[in-house]
Amino acid sequence: MAKAARRERKVKVIVIHKHKGKLIRAVVLPPGSSTGRHRESKSYYLHSLTGGTLHVEVYRKVRGKEQKTVEVRKLKRLEGYQRNVGRGVEINLKNKSRSYHVITKG
Repeated sequence: MAKAARRERKVKVIVIHKHKGKLIRAVVLPPGSSTGRHRESKSYYLHSLTGGTLHVEVYRKVRGKEQKTVEVRKLKRLEGYQRNVGRGVEINLKNKSRSYHVITKG
């Protein structure tokens, strides 16, 4: 019996507003997807349009060794939170739920 082909679940980033060099982006996370490990240059504000649980993996160097922490955020629909980032910190957002997450970032 042939195995069903696994569809790649990609994160989509859509610019929903642009004004004087400032962007507001919508990030669409399908079930089972992740943004991939990336560095954020400054603090930002996330607003959840759908609600649900989001796993945030944070990677930082402590005394020359890499340290990973996982934060589980329970996002309420239409509520947001501020994410403060430090220098040299990388993050990875994971959607481990069965539903889509749509968050705005600005």
